[in-house]
Amino acid sequence: MGCHGGGKQVAAIFIRECIVLVLAFGISLIASMFANAGRDIGALAAALLLPVGFCLVRAARVRYQRTELSTLRSVSHQIVLALAFISLLIFEAGVAMFAGDAGIPFGVWVVVGGFGVGYVLLFCFAHWIGQPPDVLTDEFLR
Repeated sequence: MGCHGGGKQVAAIFIRECIVLVLAFGISLIASMFANAGRDIGALAAALLLPVGFCLVRAARVRYQRTELSTLRSVSHQIVLALAFISLLIFEAGVAMFAGDAGIPFGVWVVVGGFGVGYVLLFCFAHWIGQPPDVLTDEFLR
């Protein structure tokens, strides 16, 4: 079961989205530095807009699904993709809020990391759903 019909494509998408997650982590750390640098409205705006902007840019870079999908698959693809981007945004917000604070329990970081892992898995699942039925059938017959 893979994105774009094969194990190599699954690995490529998984690795690409892990790199996206690392970039999101870096952007969130930068946003956290802006927020901690000053308590004025400009610093707060930068801390909020950097993660949201990164998530919007990532969402804009997604390819559209093929038109030969059924309505159910098309809607499912869009819903799972939306859940993936919501997970990415929650991950970025969590990192931006908690970075630099020594009093944050380990369990909170596990939850934040869970949203990051959830983003990668949901993104791959959305791509798998977005494949036309002939690609999925060919893959299962190999």
